[in-house]
Amino acid sequence: MDIVGLAPSEKTMVVGECKFKNAKAGRDILETLVRRSRAIPSKYRVVQYLLFSKDGFAQWYTDEAPGDVAVFSLDDLYKEGVGH
Repeated sequence: MDIVGLAPSEKTMVVGECKFKNAKAGRDILETLVRRSRAIPSKYRVVQYLLFSKDGFAQWYTDEAPGDVAVFSLDDLYKEGVGH
């Protein structure tokens, strides 16, 4: 788990994982992140899973990923307006 953002007053959090390999991120990356997020005290509820991948994502993310998952490729991060 590379990213954790807590909102104590709302008892919510976002968690994220960054993969900078020369391969598309598969479903297993999300499954591992979900499992690891359970190590954070249960008073926080995950409202968003953030995944970053250098080479993009397997088709599963487009077809079947839950609504609480946001994915960002390296190209997404360099699009006009993002991060500026």
